[in-house]
Amino acid sequence: MSRRRSECGRAMRDFLRQDSLDAVRRGRLELHLRRCDICRAAADGLTVIAGARPKMQPIEDVHSARIYDRLIPAVHEIAVDLASAKKKPTRVFTPIFGLGAAAAAVVAVVVVVGLLPDSQEVASPVAVQADQTISEITHNATMDRCEGTAIVDGRKIGGADGSFAVRLGTEIAVNDGGRFNFRIGHVARVALVGDTRWRISNITEDLMEMELDMGRIAVEFDGSGGRMLDIRTPDSIVRVRGTMFMVEVVPNGGTQVSVFEGRVDVVSLRGTNRTVELTGGKLVSIPFSREGVVDIGDGQRALAGEIIDLEDSFVATAGRLVHFDGSPRRVKVEVEGRLLGYSPLTVRLPDGPVQYRLSSPGMEPLESRLAHEQVGESVSFELAPAAHYQPVVTAAADRHDAQKKHKRSATGRATTNKRWGLIERAHAAMTAGDIPFAIDLLERAAVASSGDRLVNGLSLLAECYSSVGRFKDAADTFDRVSGLVMGTKVAQNSHYEVGRLSMDRLGDFGRARAAFTAYLASPLEGDLKEAAYFSLCELDGREGAHREALHCFNNFLRTFPGGYHEPNARLWRGALYQDVLKRWADAERDLMAFIHAKPRHPRAEEARYRVALGRYHADDKRGSLRMIKEYLSEHPDGQYRVRALRLKRAIIDPDFSLQSNLK
Repeated sequence: MSRRRSECGRAMRDFLRQDSLDAVRRGRLELHLRRCDICRAAADGLTVIAGARPKMQPIEDVHSARIYDRLIPAVHEIAVDLASAKKKPTRVFTPIFGLGAAAAAVVAVVVVVGLLPDSQEVASPVAVQADQTISEITHNATMDRCEGTAIVDGRKIGGADGSFAVRLGTEIAVNDGGRFNFRIGHVARVALVGDTRWRISNITEDLMEMELDMGRIAVEFDGSGGRMLDIRTPDSIVRVRGTMFMVEVVPNGGTQVSVFEGRVDVVSLRGTNRTVELTGGKLVSIPFSREGVVDIGDGQRALAGEIIDLEDSFVATAGRLVHFDGSPRRVKVEVEGRLLGYSPLTVRLPDGPVQYRLSSPGMEPLESRLAHEQVGESVSFELAPAAHYQPVVTAAADRHDAQKKHKRSATGRATTNKRWGLIERAHAAMTAGDIPFAIDLLERAAVASSGDRLVNGLSLLAECYSSVGRFKDAADTFDRVSGLVMGTKVAQNSHYEVGRLSMDRLGDFGRARAAFTAYLASPLEGDLKEAAYFSLCELDGREGAHREALHCFNNFLRTFPGGYHEPNARLWRGALYQDVLKRWADAERDLMAFIHAKPRHPRAEEARYRVALGRYHADDKRGSLRMIKEYLSEHPDGQYRVRALRLKRAIIDPDFSLQSNLK
């Protein structure tokens, strides 16, 4: 494999001073020597020379003069070539000496690498060429989701397909409260959340180096083929070979690194360059605390699941981009019963018809259906007020008194009505889209009201809290409502809202479990019992209690046959049959049922791959190849593509170890 001159030169310089390298530079050197036969032969030669330490005869002045007379013109010619190459496209370094001539390789490396840095005339062109060649590597990236505003290289993403280029210097800025999910080819899936600033600081064939100045990033990285990824924060370096993890730059200083699958090396830049190896399910903070490496909490799991879709999600990695935007702002967008985010929202959805629902406090919800299958489409909306609240004019005792009372209305001033209370004014504010002002009015009404009026005001207040992202306040307010009207349907629905907020937004799985259990324990026939039961089973699966989740899904499918959540429950049960009990035939039955029920659902991709994997383990190699072919046909750019190709190789090549190559 060919290598650029700058990469080989940097590797040989690092090799000559490898004792002083940090962990990151040493890892890059090892990777380069594994992949470059020329530099590995030169390094082996240098190692032999350093170990032998032969006695060298001093060179006479006459011979020294001859060497320099021949060497200096050659070095000058190389420098001229490098300087003129700045205007040319990528140059590939092809050494002029053979692999078999180890002695010639050693001499060439010692002469070019050892002498060039000492020459003032040559140092500048070499540095310019290194920067020039690195900047020419470009990856194609594709947007999957954008909530709020994301700016790529100073402008918003254009085009129906949401594609853009990632190269040296690419910068992305996400506004506070926004989320931006994208894929970099088949190499990585990246999610930026909150007030985040991200850039590419180095990019080669084998290494991609990102910088995170502020905010949060979640990454799923495929380290196959020897690729490496580094993420630099102001006080740490996260070095990755292939895993799923999250990095957060804490606002008051410091960095948190969480790993969900695989492992990463975390290098602290505070004081001594201490390195910590972090494995799946662990978290570490920089600067290192007394606790050191700890288990990740529910908050990290919930955030990661939300921004990189670790759990069940409707966001696709193939299909069309749909843009939701209209009036008012911050409208809740739900597709197929799943909350995707708040407008303005651009999200990639699967082809085929899908149901969506738009809602906002104080507005009539809008439910409709997407049936088109063009590359991209836009959903513009204008929600109508839930009710028109106008001042109520009371009947006057007589016409004369009424005319006298409203005499000033002829001048254009509005008539004031004492019955226009805080909750009615809050409704008007919600109609106008001013949710913060409505929150202020409802908080004041909660202090001054009682009875049914207090319950109605608190329910509205909880919805408003949720719409502006104050999810803990919303859950606390719903709890307060359920405590005021225990045993009613209002209390039952409040329990369900607390459960969804706690599971999806707060990561508080214990509180979510208690809320869903309270909903199911109510003697009333609630419309959401199936959803609450499914959520309880899902909680077991997300917490890692796989056997309990399997038992729960078995009961769920017996209790709600043919229900709305049955396909998703079968997908969960099929995956658990595979991962826990190794019952390949039972797993395939459930997975195929999910594929037949929802062939265009994003997780049909996972189901197809799992069927192929199950057939492989059940020794049905032909059936596995058929399913791999179907997977690659339906999902040519899918996230399981690399694993499917490895599985295919394991079937064809008996010497290929699948278990050692799945990570």
